[in-house]
Amino acid sequence: MPQKSHLDSIYEDPEARLAFCQERASLAVSDLVLRRMEDLGVSQNDLVRKCGKKLVNRILDGHPKLTLNMIVAVLDALDCALTFGTDDFLESLPRE
Repeated sequence: MPQKSHLDSIYEDPEARLAFCQERASLAVSDLVLRRMEDLGVSQNDLVRKCGKKLVNRILDGHPKLTLNMIVAVLDALDCALTFGTDDFLESLPRE
């Protein structure tokens, strides 16, 4: 029998899976904001002037406890809106 990978352990443990999904979402938001800033030529200082240092730092650092209001505020400052979609958890992650 093949040895279980770390990802297999995450798939099987509901708490670990939720924590993994939350971390993944936080990092996705951070990546989205950084790409949008780059596309618009907006610096971190520009964004801080619009939203405040604490909020911008939390978003860009991939803070795990972001609220929808925080995300929407930063995206609005970057002239974009939040939209939602889903994907299958098991199919969206690389398998070893």
